Amino acid sequence: MKRFLGMFLGILLSLLLVFSLAACGGGSGGGTGGGEPTGSGDPAPGGGETGEAGETGGTGGGSGGSGGSGEAGGIADGKVFTIKYGGTVPDSHQFTQGIYLFKELVEEKSGGRIRVSIFPNNQIGGPRDLAEGVQMNSIQMCDNSPAAISGFTDALMPLTMPFLFPSREIAYQFIDGPYGLEITERVAAQTGIRIAGWGENGIRQLTNSKRAIKTPEDMAGLKIRVMESPVFIKIFEALGASPTPMSLAELFTALQQKTVDGQDNPYSVTASNKFYEVQSYMTDLSHTFDYGVYMVSEEFYQSLPEDLRL
Repeated sequence: MKRFLGMFLGILLSLLLVFSLAACGGGSGGGTGGGEPTGSGDPAPGGGETGEAGETGGTGGGSGGSGGSGEAGGIADGKVFTIKYGGTVPDSHQFTQGIYLFKELVEEKSGGRIRVSIFPNNQIGGPRDLAEGVQMNSIQMCDNSPAAISGFTDALMPLTMPFLFPSREIAYQFIDGPYGLEITERVAAQTGIRIAGWGENGIRQLTNSKRAIKTPEDMAGLKIRVMESPVFIKIFEALGASPTPMSLAELFTALQQKTVDGQDNPYSVTASNKFYEVQSYMTDLSHTFDYGVYMVSEEFYQSLPEDLRL
């Protein structure tokens, strides 16, 4: 049930982003442009998507560029803006499903002035790589975790603290309030990354291949993969485990080869990445509420005409 609710929320957020991004301008535009094999929004990771003239996708391929804009025939003013989108989760996750819909609607509502090339499941880098790419504008947009840019700014660090929110509803109220807006402004000013919207990744749980975890003492000696975040390292040190910072892109293989014993992630991430195939125990630890962050390059954002901005 949580997974399906999360998928609904992801799609709803995508729709809100779309109609904000494409307001004014090309509301009755001419579809997604010719020859785009994923223009219908069908999940096809890296499947030969075509962006602006001269940009081609392929598995984990595509071109980053530095400005994400160029010339293309058939567009009224001759200018196309390309969003190279890097995803951290597979097609089955709610974030990726929402972004396929985002692509379809943005291309339609902008009248072809914006095109979106999607590379899910860490095809063009893990969470930190994607955040750095957005910061440098070699990637224009990505989904990510607040912990991924905790080394760039301390603005998001409070959101990663353990047992901070007693319920999902309070977590929503908090980020939708004035503090959420303050975070967005601080992150953009300090990092060159604009937060375009928030999603729910889920409440994080613990899995491992060694034993059932019923007390803190059961954590002793377990090698637990954690995000590359000082807060998460401290959490699992305090619980008596041996935290091992590692990119999500490397995690399945590390679990399979017993490089680490376990990991913490929301249900949706554990399920969509099939970690259950190499893990035997799950503990309902619920130690953090995990926001999803839709990041946009501030440089790219500022290059857009006013009618295509959020």
